[in-house]
Amino acid sequence: MRSFVAIMTCLLVMGGNTIGRDLAAKPLQIEGAKVSAQADAKRIAFEAYAKKMRAEILANESVQDMAVVTLGYDVPGFASKGERIWEARVLTIEGGLRAILWVNPRSEDVHYVCGPWEAKIE
Repeated sequence: MRSFVAIMTCLLVMGGNTIGRDLAAKPLQIEGAKVSAQADAKRIAFEAYAKKMRAEILANESVQDMAVVTLGYDVPGFASKGERIWEARVLTIEGGLRAILWVNPRSEDVHYVCGPWEAKIE
């Protein structure tokens, strides 16, 4: 049952993102990277978020905000200062921030910057 809920949530989120996005805005790119397309980075981030949350995600949250940022410090085992990475923000439909994840465009690794999992004891 939990898998069914997760799949249905993903489908609803994908549909909502398609309807709600600005079609005039050009998707972001990181040329020459393994994860060069914004859509791929968004998918990787959402899959990692769902796994981290153990499919306990809200029906009204999704990766709605993507950016390419330059890392200002080393993150051991993830990326080095000066590297360009994907930043994904998980937001609710109302715009409430739920989590921030970074995706390394060269390795597909995900770094969990912050989110609701911090309140849980693992």
